[in-house]
Amino acid sequence: MKYKTLIIERGVRGGRFKKPVRIEVPERQSKAEEKLLQYIWESLSKRSCLIPFTINNFSTMEVARHLLFNRTGSQHTLCGYIDHFNSFCRWIKAEPDQLVNKCRNRNGGPNQKGMASMTSALDEYIDHMRADNLAPATIRSRLKSITSMFRINGVGLTLPYGMSVWKLHYERAPSREQLQRILELADLRERVIITILAVSGLRVGALLKLQYRHVKNDLERGIIPIHVHVEAELVKGKRRSYDTFLNEEASVCLKAYLDSRRKGTRKIQPEQIRDDSPLIRTRHCKQVKTTTVVNVNEMVHDLFVRAGILESNSEGNSVRTRYELRTHSFRKFFRTQMASLDVDRDCIDFMMGRAVKDRYHDVRMKGVEYLRGVYLTSGMRIRPKIRMNKIDALKEILQAWGLNPQKILTGEALAQITPTGEQRQADNRGSLFQSKAPQNHQPSGSPPEPSGA
Repeated sequence: MKYKTLIIERGVRGGRFKKPVRIEVPERQSKAEEKLLQYIWESLSKRSCLIPFTINNFSTMEVARHLLFNRTGSQHTLCGYIDHFNSFCRWIKAEPDQLVNKCRNRNGGPNQKGMASMTSALDEYIDHMRADNLAPATIRSRLKSITSMFRINGVGLTLPYGMSVWKLHYERAPSREQLQRILELADLRERVIITILAVSGLRVGALLKLQYRHVKNDLERGIIPIHVHVEAELVKGKRRSYDTFLNEEASVCLKAYLDSRRKGTRKIQPEQIRDDSPLIRTRHCKQVKTTTVVNVNEMVHDLFVRAGILESNSEGNSVRTRYELRTHSFRKFFRTQMASLDVDRDCIDFMMGRAVKDRYHDVRMKGVEYLRGVYLTSGMRIRPKIRMNKIDALKEILQAWGLNPQKILTGEALAQITPTGEQRQADNRGSLFQSKAPQNHQPSGSPPEPSGA
C-alpha cells in the first residue's frame, strides 16, 4: 500500500499550529477512512501533538473508529480518551500498540501473564496520580479512559478493587441577588448569555450551537415565553431532543442583541441575520461565527470575580483547582428555582434534557403548549416582577398562546376587569397612605357633615 505525507498547519477554527503536523496516510482512502481522519483532526486540533500519536497507532485508531461509528462521535470524548492514554503511555514509556500486544498471545488471544503485568502497572499509575493530589473522581475518569482503550482492542483489564468517587469540590447555584449583581456589570452580549442560561437550563455547548431559526417564530411574533426546540444532534450524547423556553427577560435582551448586530459597530459591519446565523457570535471577529465554550467560561468567571462573589482561591496551604460558581451553575439555578416554584420534577428534567426514557415520553406526549403553560405559570424570573392587575395578566397569558387579546376580550369584559381611574386612585391612596388617613374619613358618595355638628 502506497502512502503519502499529509501536512496539517491549521486547526478547525483557522488558527495556525506552532509546529505543523506531518502524518502518513494511504493514497487511496474510502469515505469511512476520510470521515475518520476528519473526526480525529476536528477533535484533536486543540492538542495537535495528539494527532500523529493517534494515527500512527492501530489501537488508538480503533478507539476513534469505535467512538465515531458505534457511539455518539463526541469530539470531547475522543480528546479526553487520547489525552489520558497518552499520559499513561508517557509514564510507562511505551507506545499504545506495544501495551496492547503485550496483553495478547501469538494467536491474538488474551495473555494472562501480560494482562497481570499490565494490571500491576495500572495499580502503580493510580498511586502516581494520588501522589499528584488528583481528586478521586479525576483518577477514576482517567482510569476509565485507559481501560476502555484496552477493552475496545479486545483486552479486558479489571482492578481487584473498586475506585471511590467522593468529590473534593462542590458547585452550587447562585442566588437571585448574585445574578442581578453580575448582570449589572455585564454588557449586552454577556447579559444575553447569562440570562438565557439561567432561565432555560440549557448547557453552554447547546446554547452555542443554537441558530436564529430556533427562536425566529416566537421572537418575531412576540410570543412569550419563546419556545426553543433542541434537536438530538445538539444534545450532549445525542440521545433525545427536548424543549425549553425563554422568558420575557431573555426575550428583551435577545431582541436588543440581535438589533445591535444588525446595526453593526465601528469594528464589525452590519450583519444580516439569517436562519442559520449563530444565536451567539464572537465578540470582535469580523467573520460571523459562533464563540467557544472556553471563551464563555472565562467571561463568566471574570464577572463573578468582578462582582466579588467568588471566594479566595486558597484555603490554608491547599490550592483550590475549581470554583463553587462557574458557568454550569446557571443550569443549577434553573433547576433549584423551578423546583422552588412547585414545578413537576418530570417537566423540569424534560426542559433540561435529562429526563429518563419512560418519563421523557410521558411529558413529550402532552405537547409543547402544555409545557409552555407550565413554564408561564411558574413565573420563572431573575429579577422580581412588579405586580400586575388582572387584565394585564390575562393579556399576557393570551399572548403566550399566540392569540390577540383585543379580539378575544370584548369591551364589556375589559370594562369589568379593568379598574377605572377613580378606583385606581382610591386603591393607591388606600395602599400608600393608609397609615396617614384621618379617622373621620367619609365615603365619596356621602354628604358632608354640617360645620356646627
